[in-house]
Amino acid sequence: MNDGRKDLQSWIRSWGRFFESYAIGVVTPGRMGEILKVGHEEGKSAKASTVVKMISERGFDLGVFLFFAALALILGSFIETKTTLGYLIMLISLMLVALAFALLTSGRSVNFLGKLVSHLPFVKGGIKLEYREYPAWMIFVIFFLSLAGALSHFVSCYFLAESVGLDMPMMTVAGGVAIAGMLNLLPITIMGLGTREITFLTLFSTYDHSSVMAFSFTILLVAQIGGGLFSMLMGHFLLFLDKHRK
Repeated sequence: MNDGRKDLQSWIRSWGRFFESYAIGVVTPGRMGEILKVGHEEGKSAKASTVVKMISERGFDLGVFLFFAALALILGSFIETKTTLGYLIMLISLMLVALAFALLTSGRSVNFLGKLVSHLPFVKGGIKLEYREYPAWMIFVIFFLSLAGALSHFVSCYFLAESVGLDMPMMTVAGGVAIAGMLNLLPITIMGLGTREITFLTLFSTYDHSSVMAFSFTILLVAQIGGGLFSMLMGHFLLFLDKHRK
């Protein structure tokens, strides 16, 4: 998602902003770190265009997570529910992925979104969204990278579950982590504390509760605190390089 720019300066700036936003996002309710990407841009149109790109990025990520959550519900890995609910969630996940594709491949979709935003009462003056057309192969690469990122997270969580004595199938772990991840997007608590634990205890009610709590704590330590610290250091280092290379 580097706007097709291949020079080293653009890569350093793009990765620095990504790591910075992730570091803030894991410690704030509702992943507020994404707003930092908008703050780096100058001008109303540039900020609005960054929001569109951000929506397309998150569309891929959320679509993949929702798909695994729906798959777990359909297969009945840990919670008995109506199959229609699982298929409805799967449909929503596919719609999110389709929206992300449309925003990256269709200028009409971007212009339509710009017109909708311009009619909002708190938006003063017109907004012209900057549209950059991506090659089809690049869109699929972005999608599969999002898929690979989600799968690597699920695999990591599977080994974390094994480390605390939770003998769960891979699909059960992926579904539970995906559903908890969706709920953690709600601006309720910092780092999802409490929300994730309640979700896990509900979904994994047939497993030992102390082991489930230990599993949630390892995710907090490794994926959030560890990932957040690493991202904060990398983000500030890369943004420091970008500032001085200018």
